[in-house]
Amino acid sequence: MKIEIELDDIDYGSVAAALMPVVGEKLKDAQNPMIRMLAARAGDSDFIVRTVNALPQDFKDKLIVSLLNKNEERMRASVTKFALSKGMRFRIRSVRASL
Repeated sequence: MKIEIELDDIDYGSVAAALMPVVGEKLKDAQNPMIRMLAARAGDSDFIVRTVNALPQDFKDKLIVSLLNKNEERMRASVTKFALSKGMRFRIRSVRASL
């Protein structure tokens, strides 16, 4: 079974600031210099918010998709925990973000 969720009205800076400390280490060797710079300053949420919000829309979309996909395990755990708190039992095989 698949469930599709579409995101809209995204505050890119806040999403990046929340996810970057979790996945920043994994991104320090990214090919894109902007992503490497953000990863190097993963703990500076003000810098992340300002920088990400100033980026072109296409780059922001790709960045958030990348951050979400790098954070798949945590997203699966969060959804599973929520489901269990509501009495639902199932196994989430994967969580994937795409454009």
